[in-house]
Amino acid sequence: MIQSMLSEFDEDWRARFDEKMALSDHPALKGALAELVNARNSFAHGGALELPIGKTVEYFDLGCTVLSILDETVHEVYD
Repeated sequence: MIQSMLSEFDEDWRARFDEKMALSDHPALKGALAELVNARNSFAHGGALELPIGKTVEYFDLGCTVLSILDETVHEVYD
């Protein structure tokens, strides 16, 4: 989803974001975001909170890494 939104603004942003994600632990980062979204959706629709706090904190930290990569990407000066 992040990649498609970046493409709407600038294809170079998407390419650079993909490169930076590939240099990081992409599967762990993507998996963390998916788990946070799933937990949020379950909780928002009346489900039980099944994600332990330790995992929530771990996934939150990984999500912050993704946001940092995104911020670097859109603020990078290109030639």
